[in-house]
Amino acid sequence: MRTEAKQSTSATRSTPLVSIHHAGDIHDRTFLTTIAETVPEPTFSITSEAGFNPATTKYTLIMVDPDAPGPAAPILADFLHWIVSDVQPKCITTQQRKQVAMYMFPTPLSVSPHRYTFLIYRQPPNYVPPPSLNYLPGVRAKFDLAAYVKQAKLIGPVGGNYYREGQEQNVCLLLAGCTQDGVGYVE
Repeated sequence: MRTEAKQSTSATRSTPLVSIHHAGDIHDRTFLTTIAETVPEPTFSITSEAGFNPATTKYTLIMVDPDAPGPAAPILADFLHWIVSDVQPKCITTQQRKQVAMYMFPTPLSVSPHRYTFLIYRQPPNYVPPPSLNYLPGVRAKFDLAAYVKQAKLIGPVGGNYYREGQEQNVCLLLAGCTQDGVGYVE
């Protein structure tokens, strides 16, 4: 299985740059990796947001799969994979991040790649994450991201990143004629 990450960039950086760290590699641009690298909980860092004091501004990272169980029929979207609050830019070395929803590694069920999306929201002062059953491992399908953001009074997203991961590489190892993108078959 291969993974690809992408992030849009602009000439001037006013939004935080989100870097995802898998197995010691830092990915803030397009990358490919294996499923073995996405099973362990990744680390991540963000840069500071223009106009906001990095020492006093905190953020929440939310990781979702908008393609669950597959991009052709995402009936379980958004699937919640992770929520971390009280994130600060990497220049703040005394951060005390809180796991709101523990990390659940990607388990794409489709051949086509899923978009595993990392979104950064600015927290309001005195932020307290809203209670939710979606934090439990067995009930993370159909996570209502918009409702969560509204209830939590989060601002944004102010930054983000994503990678793509699917079963195409594994399937193509087993099936003759499979195209490398996992979409079709060569006759």
